[in-house]
Amino acid sequence: MITNSYEVVEDNFEVVEEFGPFVLKFGEAFTPINLTEMGEIESIELVTDNPYASLYLELDDFRPYSRGVTASELINRGKDKPNNRNFYAEDRVGNGDYVIKYSPKKKEPYDSKIKIEVRNDITPSRDFMFQPNFEYRSKGDLPNPTTLAFAAGSIRNISKDGAGLKTEDFTAGVGIAPKSFDSYDHFTGVEDYRMNITNDLLRKDPLKKVGYMHPYVGKASQIEHQTGAKDLQDLDAASDGGISMVASFAEPGFLQGVDGAGNSISGLTGYTSVVPNSTPWPGDPVSGTYSQQAIFLYASESKDITEGFAPAVQMQSLIPLLFGQERTGKGNAIYFKNGNTVYYPGRIKQIAYYIDDGSSGSHPKFVSTVGELGVGGSGGSATNKGVIIIVEPGLNFAPKDIEFHEFPSKILSDTSTVSDQSEVADFGIVGGLQITDGESQGSYQTNTELDESNGTPKGLIVKKLTIKRRRKVSVI
Repeated sequence: MITNSYEVVEDNFEVVEEFGPFVLKFGEAFTPINLTEMGEIESIELVTDNPYASLYLELDDFRPYSRGVTASELINRGKDKPNNRNFYAEDRVGNGDYVIKYSPKKKEPYDSKIKIEVRNDITPSRDFMFQPNFEYRSKGDLPNPTTLAFAAGSIRNISKDGAGLKTEDFTAGVGIAPKSFDSYDHFTGVEDYRMNITNDLLRKDPLKKVGYMHPYVGKASQIEHQTGAKDLQDLDAASDGGISMVASFAEPGFLQGVDGAGNSISGLTGYTSVVPNSTPWPGDPVSGTYSQQAIFLYASESKDITEGFAPAVQMQSLIPLLFGQERTGKGNAIYFKNGNTVYYPGRIKQIAYYIDDGSSGSHPKFVSTVGELGVGGSGGSATNKGVIIIVEPGLNFAPKDIEFHEFPSKILSDTSTVSDQSEVADFGIVGGLQITDGESQGSYQTNTELDESNGTPKGLIVKKLTIKRRRKVSVI
């Protein structure tokens, strides 16, 4: 007969263990200590880049929090000072760190069991970040953010610490999407979400646990961006000083009857199909109706919708931005970058291409499919000109026009970083559905494939975990 055997060893010495830095992926747990022993706990200190990292402590039958605690919850409850036999948190420091501490006035004894665990129960960012959303429900026992500062309609500033965009953040793309990269600002360690949509979950259930800040900061804020501006300069059909395209935002819920050059467009066929609704920003969570905003894409700085991106086949360079709407009816969530500011206006709801092939009948007009432009379809040789995009929920204001020059050659240079991004503009898809092949193939990557495409682990960073204890008796 085989039986389990063990040995009781009497010790009496201090043990200091340090762990980190490392990435704790979404859904993972790190258990540095899970032992049968007698001793005393002196202190625990956890430093991460995310206030929703969860720290669990078990000493015999003593569990300060049955499923762990986060800095988000502690800060929200005002537990930011040393507290005997309980955790407390330090508010966010300048470099974006969050700290949870356990430091009882007297050493906390335990007779037989000690377990310490760090968990990442955050929902992967690809499912929520910069998508239209009224409600966010945290997983498990995590607190819920009061506002959805990470949803569509937000803005990011990427220059808080003056860092440049690292060229190694770009990875080789596939198909017609030549470059893809993670979140523009993840290397700065600082987030700047300027948006305030109330989490409707707390209206429905006001007793839900509430936390400080939100989960999508630090490394957990990384999400795939796929540029639509590669080789955009080749589309320029006008002599306008090197400008390849101009993106012009209308006021929320409004579509003017003229373009930027004063051409009347309100009477054209197809115009009414792209007029945004007038629902106040960000929308009505009760009915599920989002607000909308129109964005014009012009071929030159004159903002004349009759000037074209010629020839039409070169619209392939805009397909990564626009095409998801046509194949699936579920538009891509998009971003626009102007200098150091990145705008996330939301998901494409409707697209209207202005065309005029010179034939009789209903031209010029707005059409809603690439096929009618003569790109992989039956529309003949119609030349695409300006484009109108309707997004939801849109931004709660109209940013200044964005002029696109030669991107991304200015960033993808021989230098390791670009310290001055004031002249760099970009646009493309963020998260969600991504096209990877030409119009005729209609092949897409899923969110999961994108999340794993470059081999970079996604999650939060455990920068340092320090545990001090005195071990008296251990079982081996």
